Amino acid sequence: MKTEEIENSCICELVMMIKGWEQRYYDLADLMIAYCALPVYQMHMGKKAPKFKDFTKNRPKEDPYASLSHDELLALAEE
Repeated sequence: MKTEEIENSCICELVMMIKGWEQRYYDLADLMIAYCALPVYQMHMGKKAPKFKDFTKNRPKEDPYASLSHDELLALAEE
């Protein structure tokens, strides 16, 4: 984004952009865990690999905007 676009954005829009980036990051990390880390771990360690939940247990669990409806999100964006 250009500086001008950031200045004209409200905080809600910036937070949602950051949350979108964070979700894309976690999706990519999930793919790497499922198709790279777990098979390599099983191949080289010789023991049973940890579960997928063990790799992702330190992630934030709740999104504060997940329970809001579309109209409520639009009202937040207008503020």
